[in-house]
Parts: sequence; structure tokens; C-alpha cells
Amino acid sequence: MAWGAAPTLALAVGAGMLALALLLFVLLLMSRRQLRRDLREIVIGLEDLRTGDVRRRVEVSEGSPLVLAADAVNRLATTLGERGAEAESSREKLRAMLDTAGDHAVVATGAQGEIRAFSPGAGLLFGRTEDEVQAQPIGLLFEEASWRELLPRLSRRNFRERGLELRARLLRRDGTTFPGGVDVRLSPSIPGGFVYAFRDLSEQTRLEQELRDSETRYRTLVEGLAQGVFIARDGALVYANRALHLLSGLESEPLSGRLLRDFVATRDVLMVQEGLAEAQAGTAAGAGVAVRATWLDAGRQPVAQVRIEISQVQHGGRPAVLGLVADQTRERLIESELRRNEARLDAVLEAASDGLLVLADPAAGWVVRMTNRAFAAQFALSVDRLLGASAADLARMLRERGEGAEEVAAFLTDPAAEARVEAVTLAGGQRRVLELRRTPLTDRSGELVGVVFAIRDLTDQKAFERRLEANADELRKSKEALETSYQRLNGVNQDLEARTRQLDTLASELQRLNKMKSDLLANVSHELQTPLVSIRGYTELILKGRLGAITEEQRKGLTLSMRNIDRLIGMIDNLLAFARMDQGATELQLRDFRLREVVDESLEILKGRMESRGIHTTVRLPEPEAVVRADRAKVLQVFLNVVGNAIKYNRDGGAIEIAAVTSPPGYVSVRVRDTGIGIAREDLDRIFDRFYRAEGGDERGTGLGLPIVRGLLELHGCSIRAESEPGRGSAFTFTLPAAGSMDESSGAEPGSPSFRVLRPGDPA
Repeated sequence: MAWGAAPTLALAVGAGMLALALLLFVLLLMSRRQLRRDLREIVIGLEDLRTGDVRRRVEVSEGSPLVLAADAVNRLATTLGERGAEAESSREKLRAMLDTAGDHAVVATGAQGEIRAFSPGAGLLFGRTEDEVQAQPIGLLFEEASWRELLPRLSRRNFRERGLELRARLLRRDGTTFPGGVDVRLSPSIPGGFVYAFRDLSEQTRLEQELRDSETRYRTLVEGLAQGVFIARDGALVYANRALHLLSGLESEPLSGRLLRDFVATRDVLMVQEGLAEAQAGTAAGAGVAVRATWLDAGRQPVAQVRIEISQVQHGGRPAVLGLVADQTRERLIESELRRNEARLDAVLEAASDGLLVLADPAAGWVVRMTNRAFAAQFALSVDRLLGASAADLARMLRERGEGAEEVAAFLTDPAAEARVEAVTLAGGQRRVLELRRTPLTDRSGELVGVVFAIRDLTDQKAFERRLEANADELRKSKEALETSYQRLNGVNQDLEARTRQLDTLASELQRLNKMKSDLLANVSHELQTPLVSIRGYTELILKGRLGAITEEQRKGLTLSMRNIDRLIGMIDNLLAFARMDQGATELQLRDFRLREVVDESLEILKGRMESRGIHTTVRLPEPEAVVRADRAKVLQVFLNVVGNAIKYNRDGGAIEIAAVTSPPGYVSVRVRDTGIGIAREDLDRIFDRFYRAEGGDERGTGLGLPIVRGLLELHGCSIRAESEPGRGSAFTFTLPAAGSMDESSGAEPGSPSFRVLRPGDPA
């Protein structure tokens, strides 16, 4: 193996030769002859140094100007000898290191990256010889992309201090590449150089890829499981699959680092913690620990009933636990429902009045697997004694009872498999009739697996059937009587229908006569009104003396006549108003006016009647004055009739009070109270009927005043009621629409939502 001289040695030689050449040139100018001999000696010494011989010494004449040069050459030879020895020692060390590397690929480079040393292991790894790569750039051993990635890192300061380890794609002589590990360090023997240690990582890379593929398959398998899977250490989750994320309601958030106990109900935490500790310590009996718990989501709300199976695993070189979380909510619900169904079935069996017994296990000779208390009570046996008994034991127990139970035993132990029904009569203290019913039980393949026996006591039913038969005879007789009664009733219905038709005819005739009566009243009232007004006018002129003087007796007679004429005019006005309302010809002229105006006007009209009897009035109306929206003339007629009624049935010297009282919204309520004779309770319900007149007044009337009042108020959508106590006076309370409470275009019709007829005792 050829090795180059150290760079420092070559540099020193070059510098010395240059100095000597300059010196010789000077000396040559001074003395050619002497200098030529001395110069030849120095040149020979330098040539020896160039060839590597440092043992020869240069000899020049004394006093020669080249003495110093000769001494310099000799010192240079000595220095070069020492440094050559050192370089040879370094080369020997490097050779020993490369020889020691054996199969390891070691390459040494110079300061410019040229290859200086190439170990045998490197030759085997790259398929190249040392002579082939000598002085070649180290980059030919790398794939181009890997070398471009490595090159900038070699110039960094931290690399020169700590070295560099990396993976790269390496290039063989045949052009194939392979993954390799590269360890680069500064060369200890070549200034500015590097030492590269290469190793083939093909097998390691293959194993790592297989490991990654295996891990990918494992993760795919685990992530695809419907069960939750986790790895935990010291109670904290290290890994959780997607199913566990979904179960915990944290699909997009990691579970790693969270404590498992945060996802378990408080009552189950201790049990789960103990299971984790046992599994991680390896003290769990068997394959692992299984725990039932309630799983919670991130908000600590229960989401499922789970079974957690915990076992020990190694994770990251340390003991950990592997957990499988199976959602058993549906199974728990099914188990709970099965238990409830079983309890309900037991309750139904125990509550059933029929005796029930199930024989099963035909291979074991038929054994009683189920029965109820009703069956045991029918034969005075206990349920505990019956359960588990064979068919032979059952037959023996029944035969021991006697009194006909032998027939029941024969029915129950009959080997036939078909369904069957039979009646058996038991003798004894009380004769009983039993209905025996047999129903076979088969599996899905049709194989007989059991038989259900139902025994019903028909004793009471038979007695009931006999009673039903007797009742049926009675019902038949009753039916015949009902049919006869129906025929009679049908005849009565036909008579009623004929009479109904007659009544309809009479009603039509009455309506026609009522219309004729209304028309007659309207016409007669109108015809009487004109002459009466004329008679009253002339009577008033005579009474005032405008047609001549009259005597006192004549005055009294004329005054009485005026009173009767006014009474007659009032009666005619009422008849005319009644006729108009009856004909539906009344129209409302709505406008706003003050209530007090109408009250004062009515009192002024009735003033003479009140003064003649010494009756005084009191008016209490609200301030500011109440304003109503109604037909003023008709409201005036209401006050004239109500106040006139209070005068008519009052005592001489009595009092009348007109006052506003509390009213519903949109209305003004007025109460007219008198101190008269009052109205009997039996008359209160009829005083608003047409032509009805209570007894006790000092004057006779038509019985139309109050009906007209009610009709006029109903036209306004208002109502009236009366309160009275015999001997203590009467009070009439009626409502009027307040201003703005009625539509101008039409009055309220009776029966509209605002209309209400008040009876005695009703609230206003």
C-alpha cells in the first residue's frame, strides 16, 4: 500500500528550497568558483532531501558565504527526519486501525475530500479496489441526492466538535444503491481530513419496514375493532383506538395522558383502579382481570354499560396494561328485560287461576320443570314437592289423592304427543269438574321437548252456565214482552207525530195572528195618537184659561182629564214602540251625549207626577260627567219607563235615587232605586215579560214598559236586572255603552257577544 507524505512536511521542504535558491543566487554573484562547488554540495543535499534521504549532511568550505545555507539544509534535514518519523508512526497507526476494522468499511479522506485510505471492508461493501478510488472524491460512494444533503453539514462547527451520524443512500461500483449508516469524524492523523465509517443497513431497513408494516396492520386491525382498546400505564391512557374515542365523545381530541378513572362512574373507580394495578404488577390471576363499569363521556355523563378486560403487556420496554372495553348496554338491557319478563312470567303463573304444569327432558323420562300454586292447590300438594319430580312420581302422588285423581294421573302420563282436551269429574266432599288441556312443546326442528298441561276448575262455570240458561229463558220472555211494548209504543209515536203536525200548523197560524196583532197595534196606536194630541192641546188651553174663565170644579175635572190623557198617550207610545220592536222596524241613531242630559230631561218630563205625590229624587252621577254612545231618544224612553215605574209603585212622599255604579269595561251602569212597595220574589222572574203587570200599583198599566226597556237595551247590546224586597222598594240596574264602545255603522244585535240578559240574583 503506497501512502503520501504529510502536508506539513511537503510545505516545509518547498519553503526551504525557495530560500536556498535565493541565497545561492546571491552567492553566485559574489564568487562563482567557490560558490559553484559549495552550491553543488548544497544542491546535492537538497536533492537528497527531495528523494527523502535525510541522513546525509552538507559540507562547505569555511568562510564560504554558503555556510549558513548549508547549516539551514542540515537543520532542515534533521527536522524533516523527525517529522517523517512522526508521519510514519501516524501511517502505521492508521494502517493498524484499518486492518483492525476487518469487514467494517472505513474510508479516510484529505482536506479536499479526496480518498487517502480505503479499508478492505470498504472494498467489499462498495465493490471497488483501493487503487481504483485512490485520490478520487468521496462523493462517488454516495447517491447524488444523499451527497448533496450531507455536504453542507460537514462544514458546520458542531460537526467538527461532535462528529456526524446519519443515514444515506450509498452507491456501489455496479450502480446499485443501498441504505447505509455513515459515521463521520475528523481524522486524527490527516490535518483537515475526515474518517468515514460505513455499514450496510439493508437488512436492518428491511426489518424496520416489516416492523412498520406490522405496526400498520396492527393499528388498522385495532382501529377497525368495534370494541374500545386502550393501553395504560399507572392509570393514565397511553393509547386509545377510534372506538374508544367515539364511546367517550372525544372523536377529535386525543385521549392520551388522560386518567382512565375520569371515564368511569364514581362507584366503579375503586374496582377499576384495583384491576389496573393487579394487571400492571402481573399479580392478576389467570389471563387478566374483567370489570363491569359505567362508562362516562368527557362531560361525566353516563353513555354505556361496559365490560373492561385488562391484561399485562410491555409498552416501550416497561410494564403496562392492555384494556378491551366492550359496550354491553344492549346486553344489560336484554338481561334486565329477561329478568323482568321472568318475574312477570312467575307473577302470571302464580296469579293464574288455572293449574299449570310443564313436563320436560324426555330423555330423562319426563321431569316436572314448572308448575304454579293453583295446580298444587287443586290436588293438595306442595310446589316444592312437585318441582323435579318424574312423571312416574307425579302419577303416584295423584293416585294417592284418590277421589278420581287417578284419571288426571293417566291423562298427565299419557305418552301421546298430540294436543288433547278432556273433562274429568272428581268426587269427594265437594263434587268438582276439571277441564284437562294438553299442549306439546317442540323446538325449531319439530322435535318434542316438553308438554304443557293446563287444568281449569269448571265447577263454578258449570253452575254459572246453568244460571245463564235460566236467565236466558227469562230474557226470552222479557224480549217477547218488550216486543209487545214496542208495538204499542210505535202506535203512540205515530199518534204523537200526527199531533206534532197539528201543532206545527197551529204554530204557523199563531205566528200569522201575532203578526196581525202587531200590525193592528201599530195601526191603532198611530191612529189614536193624533186625536189624543189634539184633545190634550185643547184641554190644556181650557185649563190655562185661554178660552175663557173656568170654575175651580172645572179646573179639577180638567186636571184629572189631563192626567188620564197623558197616561193614555204614554200607553199608546208604549204600544207603538212595542209594535215597532216586534216588527223589527226599530233603527238606532247612535251619537255621543252626556248621560246627565237625558237624566235631567226625563226628570223634567216626570216632574208633575212626582210633585203630585210628593216624591223627591237624588242624582249621583260620576264626575267628570259620563258620556254614552247610543240612540238618545231610546235611552230617554228607557229612563222615562224605569223612573215612571219607580213613581207608579212608590209611596206618597217617597224617594228615588239615580246613581252610577261599577260597570264592566266599555259600559256605564246606572241604578234606579225607589222606596216603594217592592216586588214579590215570584214576580221578579216575570216583570220583563210582555203584558205582565205586578200587583200593588196605584195605576193600571199595559205591562209593556219593562219589556220595552229590555228590548231597547238589547238593541244597544246592554242588559237590565231587578232587585226587590216586598215593602222595602226596588232597584233596577242597567248598562249603557260608553262613548267609543260601539260601531257607528250598526247597533249591537241581541245575542251578540256583548248581549246578556240578567235575571234576579245575577251579578251586574
